[in-house]
Amino acid sequence: MDKPTVAVFDFDGTITTRDTLPLFVDFVKGRGAFTSSMLRQLPALWRYGMDKLGGKTIDLSSVKEAVLSPCFGGIACDDMQVTAQNFASVIESCLNRRVMQVLRSYQEAGHQVAIASASPSVWIEPWALRNGISVVIATRMAVTNTDGRSSFTGFFEGLNCNGEEKRRRVEAVYPREHFRLVAYGNSRGDYPLLRYAHEAYLCTSRAITPFVADPA
Repeated sequence: MDKPTVAVFDFDGTITTRDTLPLFVDFVKGRGAFTSSMLRQLPALWRYGMDKLGGKTIDLSSVKEAVLSPCFGGIACDDMQVTAQNFASVIESCLNRRVMQVLRSYQEAGHQVAIASASPSVWIEPWALRNGISVVIATRMAVTNTDGRSSFTGFFEGLNCNGEEKRRRVEAVYPREHFRLVAYGNSRGDYPLLRYAHEAYLCTSRAITPFVADPA
């Protein structure tokens, strides 16, 4: 019996042509909010860059949380849900039309489509549901409950869904022995997933090309 085909797409830079995280931060907090938050983290970003140049294996999760926590911390979940629904129109304005055509072709053929992203699921899920995608594997934002009011802490619940963590989480849902996995990505954070898939592609706004090996 043939394995069911599942097409897994990275979100930022693959389904979209831009990183949606700064767009969403500015959408929530006002224009320039993301830049201001990044500027406050310049020392940490500098250390990250130096460690990377030194060949260290590093994770940007702590810096990412430090940028997001002052922006999202304390926002009620209900309010964020409404904002995320409204943000879907911004996502529509920066879609990679070439990749969307491929995504639609899987849906029309009756195959399952999923999204795997390092960005938080909070603004990806509303757009995904509108587009017939029920599975979103992404970074989760932690929530706290005080006096019956649920709100975001600004920190992650679990690990940042990038690199090997992205591969592990996709594997947990779609093990190779049970599914024929086709993956689409655009950056090194997607490479572990692309290597895991039976068939994989690198995406840009201009082309979709087979993923054969890590570029030199």
